[in-house]
Amino acid sequence: MAASHLMNECKLLEHAPDFAKSRPEAYLDNVKTEYAAKLAVCELLSAQPPNSAVPPLHCDILVPSSRACNKGGWWSQAPTKTGRQCYPEHKEYQYSQCLKTLQSSPQYWTSFSNARQNAVVMCQASRDAIERENHLEIFKNLTQVMGVVSASIQNTTEEYASLLHEQTQFANELREAQRQFKKDVSAVQDKALATVGSLDDKFHTFMETSISELITALADGRGAGITRIREEMQVFSQDMIVETSQLAKSLTTELQQHHDRAIISLQLNHQVQMENHKILSGYMGDITNAASRINETADASLTKIDNIEHRLDSLSSKAEHIARGFAFFSSLPQLLTSFVRGLVATAGATFILVLLYHFSRRLATYTAGACSTAYLMHLCGFYEFAARLSNSFSEPADPSSFSNRIQNLNATQKGFGIVVVLWLATYPVSHVSNVINHVLLRIISSYWVRQYSNEGGRGLLPSVEIPRTSFPRKLNDLEKRIGCPCPSDQDSSHSVEP
Repeated sequence: MAASHLMNECKLLEHAPDFAKSRPEAYLDNVKTEYAAKLAVCELLSAQPPNSAVPPLHCDILVPSSRACNKGGWWSQAPTKTGRQCYPEHKEYQYSQCLKTLQSSPQYWTSFSNARQNAVVMCQASRDAIERENHLEIFKNLTQVMGVVSASIQNTTEEYASLLHEQTQFANELREAQRQFKKDVSAVQDKALATVGSLDDKFHTFMETSISELITALADGRGAGITRIREEMQVFSQDMIVETSQLAKSLTTELQQHHDRAIISLQLNHQVQMENHKILSGYMGDITNAASRINETADASLTKIDNIEHRLDSLSSKAEHIARGFAFFSSLPQLLTSFVRGLVATAGATFILVLLYHFSRRLATYTAGACSTAYLMHLCGFYEFAARLSNSFSEPADPSSFSNRIQNLNATQKGFGIVVVLWLATYPVSHVSNVINHVLLRIISSYWVRQYSNEGGRGLLPSVEIPRTSFPRKLNDLEKRIGCPCPSDQDSSHSVEP
């Protein structure tokens, strides 16, 4: 029975309270201890002879019997079912006293500790499948959560990879634009230098030709040649001015175009950077919002869990109150039956004591005292101790068994035992004191003091003051016929008797 109860409790937590669902270890520890105590008591009983098997002190509550399955009716107990055995109902302090008894003896403790170790192995074996299922369920939930997290991380990675690819492509395009800009600037610079060089060469050639012609004209004294040279120099200067202005204009145009291209490139770069920043900000905002929603959901879940726990606590407390109420109502018939039985027994005992009191006051007093003493001895467990003591005499002598039984007594039993021992010790003390008193009086009375008795009572007087005993005289025939009373002395003296 204990093993099946242990297996069911470890496997299914059949009779477990509410807290055992979340903390099964604490509840199962108590179940293992109870199983170990039951198995130890069963082992100790099986080691004794069948007819004289006695459980350890205070451990009768751990011995199954068919009588414990009965529930009493109003006036009589229910019929006994021999095919079923149950453990008797007990209170917590009775169970604690039984555990203390099992701890008091080495033999008891060895049986209890071995059964406790076996209970751990059996409970672990019975809960192995359930623990495996719980672990698989936890692993399944964890796998699902990790799958969702992995998918989310993969999506985020892909989005960041595409964004990085776009950024890399844009950076390559920007570098290509910068390289093309450098080429264009160098080409414009080369063109400008070539144009300036050609103009410089043309100017130097014209100046050398004009100066040589001017020198020749001066040497010849020709004014027409000088005029022609001056006109040619004016024309050349105008051509130079025109070409220079055209060159400056073309350079300005090309520089303006490159400047516009650079501005457009910078604007595009800025726009792309802003768009990327907006995209990143959007991603970060989405992530922040998702984290906020997750936190809010977690907070709401925790709040709901707390509310559910409070409701479960209130429901469990209400269920306990309801269970107590049903237990009270279920035990009410038994309580009323016990009350009626006690009332009838009290009335019968009172009636018998009243009859005995009218018949003989002393007999009624002795009967009431004997009944009270017997009930007090029953409350103090004297009969149980006497039965165990008588069984111990039939067993092999063990010097430590008697001392262990004395130590296992509770405070009430020890106090009652001390009172009984003192009460029994008064008889030899009283007898010895009577003997000593008798001897002293006999010794003293032979010398100085004697005891006397008369109509006034008894007393002690010195021997010289006690009157002598007068013997009654015999009646004559006349006095016998008329019935005359005999004038005899009522005083008498005698020695002190024990």
